[in-house]
Amino acid sequence: MLTYGTGSETVEVSDDGSMLVKQGDTLGRYSMIMYKDYKNFHQYKRMGPDGSLIDIVNVNLIYSGETLYHKPDYDRANRPISTTPAATPAPPTAPVYSPPPPGSGFMRFLGAEIIAQDNYDTVGFLEGITTIGEVVFTDVASFASGVLTKLGGSQLSLLHVQAHGHPSGIQWGPTDWVSPGTFSTHLPHFNQLKGRFHSDAWLDLRCCLIGQNLQLLRLFRDLWRINVIAGTGLQNNLLDMNRAHYQVVAASGAEYTTVFAPPWVRYDVERRFAREFINMF
Repeated sequence: MLTYGTGSETVEVSDDGSMLVKQGDTLGRYSMIMYKDYKNFHQYKRMGPDGSLIDIVNVNLIYSGETLYHKPDYDRANRPISTTPAATPAPPTAPVYSPPPPGSGFMRFLGAEIIAQDNYDTVGFLEGITTIGEVVFTDVASFASGVLTKLGGSQLSLLHVQAHGHPSGIQWGPTDWVSPGTFSTHLPHFNQLKGRFHSDAWLDLRCCLIGQNLQLLRLFRDLWRINVIAGTGLQNNLLDMNRAHYQVVAASGAEYTTVFAPPWVRYDVERRFAREFINMF
């Protein structure tokens, strides 16, 4: 049995690489404990019908009591035994995961997080009171310039956009309408953010009903090469919730729905304070 982590935050992996999922476990928790970041979901697999490991399609959905596999440990346990004798055989050793150096943890690794919102009406104004360090825009042009100014020389890992949504598009401030039909009109401004996203970055469209518009979500994904998430129901940004499920259009090409937004995408006050503090240096 291998044990990763320390104290109360540990993950146990059997010698064959198997892991028993316990109540409250998530792939994000496993990744943070074992790799000190939240992005190593691909290291965890299910056993397929043919006895080979397969990917977990919906990384937000694992079940208490099921068996998953940590691929590096599984591969190590099932490595073919060489018939050629080694000159100086070394004793088997358990894997060692060293802690990351100071300043290279989750907050530093993922780069900048920016909230961009309109506040031309009462709803936007009230939402602005509950957010920290947001970029206020009145149209697509001021959105792009504001995000770039806030970003500085950093790479963007998480971009929240708060605006009025509809199944057919987004009201991007009082004058600009962004939809599949008008997307090309706004490309000169959206193109300014190309190449400014961290690998495995996310766009969180915190707008009502826009998750129903798969075509628009795909346009943002393909332009910026990022993961996109949006609610399919009415959005309440004061409570950070959507009244229906979330639609995810992943940079990998996968598309799926989930009841809950991933924790690293959701608005988090403590994380926002931490990021704003880090950006001061």
